[in-house]
Amino acid sequence: MDFIMIKRSTPGDDEHRENLVKYIEDDRKIAVGGNGVDYHDPEATIKQMQYVTDYYDKSHQCSAIQMIVAFDDMVKDAETAIDYARQIAKTIPDEYQSLYCVHEKDHEIGNYHAHYLINPVSSKGKNQFDTSREGLQPICDEIEEITGNDNDLIFKRNRNSN
Repeated sequence: MDFIMIKRSTPGDDEHRENLVKYIEDDRKIAVGGNGVDYHDPEATIKQMQYVTDYYDKSHQCSAIQMIVAFDDMVKDAETAIDYARQIAKTIPDEYQSLYCVHEKDHEIGNYHAHYLINPVSSKGKNQFDTSREGLQPICDEIEEITGNDNDLIFKRNRNSN
């Protein structure tokens, strides 16, 4: 079973988004990618996400969504973890800027996990990214298709930690 954890930042906590970008871009990553951001430049990523947030005057809303997908022990090599992470990144709607990386095991679950940082403000200015259980179910279903495993969706309060 894979585990999917969702963490939302508190409104106005731009520092949390910056910390997440830096964490995702740290030296432990074995792969990185993204959509709508310069994922090779953490400072540019932060500015690009903030630009969309400011442009649509959404700074009073959640500044970042972190999704962590912990792959089960069946994923034994980096290539498989990276392939899954890339496919999962494509399940995030294109209108939301996102950044992801793959880390080797440093937690209790599995050998690899992927972090996804999602700007909850749509580049089309319409909707905020839906992090309700119902809103995330299509992504969870696609992750099951990609990995071939059931998954468990966990919501965690942000306590300014990764």
